[in-house]
Formats: sequence, C-alpha cells, structure tokens
Amino acid sequence: MNRASFRNVISAYFESPATRLLTFLRITPNALTAIGLITAIGSGYVISQGYLAIGGVGIVIAGAFDMLDGSLARSTNKTTQFGAFLDSTADRFSEIVILLGTLMYFQNNSYPTGVILVYLTLSSSIMVSYVRARAESIGILEKTGLMTRPERVIILALGLILSHWWENGILVALVTIFVLGSFTVIQRVLVVWKHLSKQNSSK
Repeated sequence: MNRASFRNVISAYFESPATRLLTFLRITPNALTAIGLITAIGSGYVISQGYLAIGGVGIVIAGAFDMLDGSLARSTNKTTQFGAFLDSTADRFSEIVILLGTLMYFQNNSYPTGVILVYLTLSSSIMVSYVRARAESIGILEKTGLMTRPERVIILALGLILSHWWENGILVALVTIFVLGSFTVIQRVLVVWKHLSKQNSSK
C-alpha cells in the first residue's frame, strides 16, 4: 500500500467520521490544535520520566488531533491564514518538546549516545521543515521526501511503544528518522535546484 492509498483508508475510516462528530460537538479547529499541543507537552513529560510506551501512545493521540484540525477547518469552511500559521507553529513546538522529553530521559539515565541521536534527529527534522519553508518563500511548493512530519510522528511513536519490550526500539527509531530525514533534505534541495535551473535556462 502506497502513501496515497494509506491516506485514503485513514480518511474514510477515521478522519471523515471523526470530523463529522467534532462538527456536531461544535469544537473549533484552533481548539483541536491547542488540545493536540497540550497532549504533546504531556507526552514529552511522561517520556522524560521513563514512561516511553505511554508517551508513544500520547504522540499518536496528539497526531490524531493534528490531522483532524485541518480536516475540521476545511469541512466547516473555517480555514484561515492564522489557523494554518498556528497549526504549523504548534507542530514544530510539539516535535521539539517531545524530543526534549526523550533527550531528558537519556540524560537522566546517563546515555550520551541517546542524547546525541536526539540532537541529530531534531536537527534533521528542523532542516526538512526549513528547506520546504525556504522553497515556498521563492515560489516553489516542495513536499517530496521519505521523511515528512507524519512519517516522523509514526516512527517515533512506534519506537517509544516498542521500547516497552525492546529497549533499543527508540534508538532504532531515532536513527531511522535522522538518516531518512537527512536524505529528504537532499531530495528537496535537488528538486529546488532542478526547478531553478529550468527557470534560468528558459530565460
């Protein structure tokens, strides 16, 4: 199953029914964004205290809220520039606070390798988002790549949950996000370079 097919299944069996329920309950998209952010902050805290699996479940829940706020805004015709800005800002902050909790967990357990991996993972995640934002600032909409935010959320959550039975699960997840995230940065830079090269050659 490719990414598009998986997205269609999620939309049909989760996103659409949940959006209808939220519309009925009159919950606003911005409220969902705030709930997702609070859930992410709580997840970061419990991870820092060593409850990795619980934190992983919390990340999944926060990710669900993040998915639904945009869907709810579209279905209720409440899409706004500020709402999109708030959502993107909350996404970045959620990722930072969750990885901070993970770093604190490794620091508390005197595991310097884990601390370094968290730093590398956060760096690659920031670069993936930065390259997209910089591309958009020059008129290029760039969403390609193996490790976008949904993939990072899923892999990190799985790694944390698996750590309940396999302690290296979180390490494998961090390495995967860092390596594929770095590859995604290179992919996006090459796409922008090719796009600009075509523009310059056509002048």
